[in-house]
Amino acid sequence: MNDTAAINRLDLDADVAALAARIRSLEEVATPFSHAVGDDLLPPALFEAVMATVPEPEAMVRKSAGHRGRYPDERRIVALTEPVHPMAENDPVLRHLAAVLSARPVAEAWLWLFRRIIGKRIAVTSGMRPEDLRVRTAIELIVDVEGYALPPHTDGAVKLVTVLIYLARPGDPEALGTALYRPLKPGFHSDGVDYVPFETMEEAARVPYRANRCLAFARSNVSFHGVPKNLSGTSRRLLQISIVQEID
Repeated sequence: MNDTAAINRLDLDADVAALAARIRSLEEVATPFSHAVGDDLLPPALFEAVMATVPEPEAMVRKSAGHRGRYPDERRIVALTEPVHPMAENDPVLRHLAAVLSARPVAEAWLWLFRRIIGKRIAVTSGMRPEDLRVRTAIELIVDVEGYALPPHTDGAVKLVTVLIYLARPGDPEALGTALYRPLKPGFHSDGVDYVPFETMEEAARVPYRANRCLAFARSNVSFHGVPKNLSGTSRRLLQISIVQEID
C-alpha cells in the first residue's frame, strides 16, 4: 500500500504537464503500422506510487466477465474510469493516476502525436485538428497471469489511440512485451471485430517489457498487435489507456 508521504509528493498539474510534454517528445514510427515507444513515460514519483498499488490478481475482476468470451480468463483488471472499480475509487494514488491520464492536455498530446493517421481516418470539420476532437479516455490497470495469450487484432473501430504502459518488476522477462504483427497475406486488413490466427501473421517486432516503458499506436485496419502465450511463471502488469472519439 502507499504511504502518506508518497501520496503527498504527487501534484496533479505538474504530473499532467510532465506527461503531456513527454508524449510530445516521442517519435512516430511508421512500420509495421503507426506507433511510438518511449521509456520513463510517467513522472518518477507517480510511477513509484503506482507500482506500490498494483493488487494481487485474486483481488481483481476477470476481464472475460461481461465480454462474451472476447478476453481470456487469465486477464484481470481494475477499471479506473466508468464504471470505476471500488478499489480505484478508494485508493488516492489510483484516483490521481486516473485524473492525470484522462486530463485533456494528455489526450491532446496523444492525438497530436498520431495526427497523421487520425487526420486521414476521421471525417472532421474543415479546419479542425485531430487534437481538437471530443474524446473520452478509458483506463484499466491490468494483470495478465501465466497462461495468458491474446491473438493478433487491430482493436475496435471506435478507438483512436491505444496506450500500454508496462508495470514491470525487476527481473521480469522482457519477452512479456506486446508484439506487433504484419499479415503474411499482402493487403490483408481487419475492422477489429475479430481476432486473427497467430499463424496468419509475422511478428514484425516485440516491445520489450521494461518498467515505465510505453507502447502507443493509432488504431487502423492494419494495427495488428497481440501477446504470445505467457509461460514465464510470472504475471504481466500494465496500464491500458484507450482514447475514443465521442460522437453525438
